[in-house]
Amino acid sequence: MKSTKAQENLLTFKEIIAVKEEFKKSDPDFELLDSYLRILKFFLRFDEKTRVNLLKESTFQEFKPGEIIFNQGDFGNYMYVILKGAVNIRKNRTSKNGHMQNIVINTLYDGDLFGELAMMGTNQKKEKNVQDLTKNVKDLKEEAEKEDNEKNNNEKDYIERTKRMATTQAAETTSLLAISRDYFKTILLSTTQKELDDKLTFLMGIPCLSVNFSIILHT
Repeated sequence: MKSTKAQENLLTFKEIIAVKEEFKKSDPDFELLDSYLRILKFFLRFDEKTRVNLLKESTFQEFKPGEIIFNQGDFGNYMYVILKGAVNIRKNRTSKNGHMQNIVINTLYDGDLFGELAMMGTNQKKEKNVQDLTKNVKDLKEEAEKEDNEKNNNEKDYIERTKRMATTQAAETTSLLAISRDYFKTILLSTTQKELDDKLTFLMGIPCLSVNFSIILHT
C-alpha cells in the first residue's frame, strides 16, 4: 500500500482529465496546469516561472496499454514526464542460442522522466562521429553551454539527431508530458550528478546486454 506522502504526489483521475482538457484549448491556462502538475516529483526541482515555461513548450500525449512510445534506435526529439500511469523500458539482447530478445529492464511511474538520455550529445559538430555518454553531469553541462554558444555562431556545422538506447512501452493507460528538446539544457542544468550517474550505471550494469553508450551522429 502506498504511503500518504506518496499519494499526495500523485494526480487523481479527475485531475488528469482536467489537465488533458486544458491542453486541448487553443489558449491553455498554464498557471492552472502548473497548479495541478507541480506536485509531481519531476517539477519539484523548478520554480514556478520555469515550470510554466516548460509547460508552454510541452504537449499532452496519451498511450494505451502495450502501445509503443518510441523504439530503440529511433531518433529522439522529445523527453517525457509521466503524469499518470506506468512505462516499461525494454532493451534488445541476444540470447545464448543467438535469438534476439526484447526484455523489460525497468518500469517508471508518475513523476518520472525518461527519454532525456537521447538528448545528450546533440548539437555536435559534423566531423565528430561518436560521443561517449559515460561523462559526468558537470562535463555535459559545460559542453552544453559551450556548444550552444558555438552553434549560434555557425548553425550549418551542427546536427541534432541522436538515437534512443531503449524502447519504451505503456504498461497501462498512461498520460505523458512531451517536452521539446529545446528545453533540454534547462532539464540538464537541474539534474544532479547522482541522478544521471545512477541511470547510466543501471543501464551499463544489466547482465547479458550489449549496451552501446555511443551515439552515432548521422550527417
